Amino acid sequence: MAIKIFSYNVLVNHQKYQIFSIKPCSIYELTKFLNYPLKLTIIEFDGRICNSFKFKNIHLKSNNTLQLLTVVGGG
Repeated sequence: MAIKIFSYNVLVNHQKYQIFSIKPCSIYELTKFLNYPLKLTIIEFDGRICNSFKFKNIHLKSNNTLQLLTVVGGG
């Protein structure tokens, strides 16, 4: 039985990544893999701000562009 491999070339914060996965990869999974704190991260996906409730339902495709912005508190 052959295993399907998903391959993505994505741009995250102006850095190219080539991702291989055995299942479709969501924005949520990529953000967790890159160790971004999900509750403090704003994601721009292909030029649009993503609703955090939809992170698990939006899957990557080759040539997607993401900007990950982390909110930092301070005084």
